Amino acid sequence: MMGRGLIVLCGGQSRRMGRDKALMPVGGRPVIERVLHRLQGWGDPLVVTNRPEAYRHLGVPLIGDRFPGKGPLAGIHAGLAHSRHRVNLVVACDMPFVSRALADLLFAHLAGDDASVPRLGDRPHPLFAVYTKECLGPLEMSLEAGDFSVIRFLRRIRTRFVEREAIAAVADPRLALFNMNEPADYCRACRMNGGEEA
Repeated sequence: MMGRGLIVLCGGQSRRMGRDKALMPVGGRPVIERVLHRLQGWGDPLVVTNRPEAYRHLGVPLIGDRFPGKGPLAGIHAGLAHSRHRVNLVVACDMPFVSRALADLLFAHLAGDDASVPRLGDRPHPLFAVYTKECLGPLEMSLEAGDFSVIRFLRRIRTRFVEREAIAAVADPRLALFNMNEPADYCRACRMNGGEEA
């Protein structure tokens, strides 16, 4: 099988949470370790972070943004620029219940498009999505133009959206795409983990 990359974004400031989301434990394990464990073997992992000292213990390649402070779009750019692979799964570091089955589904839907992105209703989830190296040019154009919106970027490339019905056939969308932005989300994740496989 062709090689694939797994890009974990740890670039956020965690302002709303008040501490590093990636290192907060859910089910006794820091979220970033859960992400890497649950997606182990899907692709060659690398972590995008501007605080490498916090993640050296993971034993995976750590890279910084070329456009620091410009949000997730810059993280996607950095990951794709450094990845050895054309096809990459990009995942945020604050998603404790990521689904390998959903990653496989997104990959299967990619076909000839630049990105394969889950969408629930009218809300895309671009931080658990498959991107190809073909995105690099449009990413640089957006970043250099000062447009850091991931949603607007998705309109500039050939984006395949995978809808709720297809997602629900392989994973619980509420779990697979759940992310933690603030303390209430963290409490919810810990409660949800009670009924979930760690």
